[in-house]
Amino acid sequence: MASKPAILLALTGGLMLAGCSSQPSHDAGRSTDLPMWVEQAPQRAGFAYGVGSMEVYGDPVEAQQRAADLARADLVSQLKVTISGDFDNRVTERSGTGRETEVERVVRQQVRSQIKPVELDEVRISEQYSGQFNGRQYAYALAELDRSAASARLRQRIADVEAKLQPLAASQPQGSRLQRLQQLLPAMPLFEQRRQLAEQLAFVSTSRRSEPLADELQQLQQRIFALIGELQVAVVVRDRDAQKLETSVMEALTEQGLRIQADGADLTFELEADISGRYSNQTHYVFADCRVRIVDGDGRVLSVFSERAKGVSGVYDMARQKAAQRLADAMSDAFAASLVEMLN
Repeated sequence: MASKPAILLALTGGLMLAGCSSQPSHDAGRSTDLPMWVEQAPQRAGFAYGVGSMEVYGDPVEAQQRAADLARADLVSQLKVTISGDFDNRVTERSGTGRETEVERVVRQQVRSQIKPVELDEVRISEQYSGQFNGRQYAYALAELDRSAASARLRQRIADVEAKLQPLAASQPQGSRLQRLQQLLPAMPLFEQRRQLAEQLAFVSTSRRSEPLADELQQLQQRIFALIGELQVAVVVRDRDAQKLETSVMEALTEQGLRIQADGADLTFELEADISGRYSNQTHYVFADCRVRIVDGDGRVLSVFSERAKGVSGVYDMARQKAAQRLADAMSDAFAASLVEMLN
């Protein structure tokens, strides 16, 4: 029996692998010992199967391993085709605050990048076979998934994550907006873990249903994103070139969902800039070499970064505005990253 490595059910990667699998034709030179599962995967209630094959060019063990990988990928593709079109809508929890701002989106992406993908341990290689046909050697593998066992384990993991979220849902943070947000932010990676688990559960469950998010946990999500949306930032320019970008940067940050407030801001962007440019073929090229510090209300520096923003247009002011827009994009990303850093 082959080893039983965990399979990552990342749909895109699994389907790419599945596309590489192909079964050779056995109409001619067919072996009488050829297992039935090679040409037709078993049908068993509560289980899913996948078949993989690989021609043996060199090392038989390597070919058998590759066949096993393709069998797992084929199993994933068999599950994928039966998922309805509203899959994402059913298993993805939204913040409930309406339209997602750019800052919310970046925060989600930053948190997601820190979470290890969910693995499905129940997929195993139940059968392997090697045979020769028309002078060619092939390795075959049959992957098997006990969907009931996988669903039960995923439901338990979801319950474990929710148990960690409940104290945060019941908490009443105190202090400034930033301090209250910081106390609730540890829920973000837990929500991402739960989202992945819920997605996998809907993927493997025979009912194609996941576990709904409890009302109090939905409310916790809403509180977090409401606090993010309420945070106020200030832009402070430190030199003449930065002053030339100030208005455009503030407009771009506002469009991304940030609240600009001169007094009483939770975070401050301190901006320095060197603007240069050239004119060629009736086109203006504006380069803004910027240095940005993000400072909290107590004067602590949360982030420092440099950005070279470029704008191109036939009109100089438009080129400078485009450079400011790109700078604002970088500032918004840094703002979201600063929030995620509070998790550590």
